[in-house]
Amino acid sequence: MYEGSLEDEGLDFTITSPPHRFLWLSSNSADSEAGLINEQLSDVNILKVPLYNKAELLSERLLNHIDPQTAIFYREKKKYMNTDQLELFHESWIDVYFTGQHGLITIKFNKNNYEVITFPEENQVLG
Repeated sequence: MYEGSLEDEGLDFTITSPPHRFLWLSSNSADSEAGLINEQLSDVNILKVPLYNKAELLSERLLNHIDPQTAIFYREKKKYMNTDQLELFHESWIDVYFTGQHGLITIKFNKNNYEVITFPEENQVLG
């Protein structure tokens, strides 16, 4: 969907298995938002997005354009959660999961529905 050209700017991509669509975001710039706003994304069910700092919030305009049902947040351990960003997701009635809190997050789906399954870190097998 978008490949950043600046240092530390990521790649946004989508995976589709009809009727489900997953969107992974790792970039955050005016260019990436403009590109995503011009795409048809209303069929995105699950959004994976970093917990940005205050200067890098996912815009309400883009979130409304995507309109996901579920969001999975990931973050670098050095960065803190942005409460404004979380509030925006909660106000939009989006189910929210955190990789650092819920552990391993798996998505099971069939052609009619999907289910988010979590495995807390203490149950994970380290190898």
